[in-house]
Amino acid sequence: PVYVEYNLAVMSIGFRLDHPDQPVILRGVNFCKQTGVKVLGVVENMSGLSQPISNLKFTKITDNGEMKDVTEWTLEYMREKTPEMLNFIACSEVFDSSGGGAIKMCNEME
Repeated sequence: PVYVEYNLAVMSIGFRLDHPDQPVILRGVNFCKQTGVKVLGVVENMSGLSQPISNLKFTKITDNGEMKDVTEWTLEYMREKTPEMLNFIACSEVFDSSGGGAIKMCNEME
C-alpha cells in the first residue's frame, strides 16, 4: 500500500480480479471476501460526507485528555435551546480540497 497519511493507505486491487474488465463495484466486495475483511459499511462518494446533525456523535476532551461521549447532552441541549438546528445537515470533505485534495493525491501517485 501507499500511505497518504499515517492512518490512510491506498492500494490497487486489480491483481485480485479474475478478469480485467470486471466492474469496479465488485472489486471491493471481492477483495473483502477473498481476504476475510469484515465490511463495516460502504462509502459511496469519497468526496464528502453529509448527514443530519441528529445522527452525529459528539465527544469532548476531558481535562485529563480522555474522549467523553456527550452526544445525548448535546442533542438534549439543542432540543431545548435551538430545535431548528436539529434539521441541519453537517457536511465534511473526506479529502481537504484546499491543498489539491484527491486530484493532488492521484497526480502524486502517477
